[in-house]
Amino acid sequence: MSRLPKAQDVPDFADDLAGRLDDAERLEKIHAATSDDEYYEPFVRAIAVLLDHGAADGSLKKGLDPEDVLLQLSVLWRIDPGRGGEDRAARILDLIIDGLQARPPGTH
Repeated sequence: MSRLPKAQDVPDFADDLAGRLDDAERLEKIHAATSDDEYYEPFVRAIAVLLDHGAADGSLKKGLDPEDVLLQLSVLWRIDPGRGGEDRAARILDLIIDGLQARPPGTH
């Protein structure tokens, strides 16, 4: 993986990335991408920065793989927005975030 952006670059990096990833079709391309795809590596690096900062401040587990997190998040853009999709997306996101959070030793 190439060098990660510095913490102070994350907002600009995220804004730039958000500007390029403005619809579900592009997000689907990221999910289906290989490391050669132009969208894949920047997205994985952005997730890595967030995971690293969360691990450093103790809010997230250490050693999380950004590609694993991307795969988990990919389910969100597959949810039908109708038929309670927003509520379902919120519940699934809660499950994902819960799994990323650090726990005190001896708790599950």
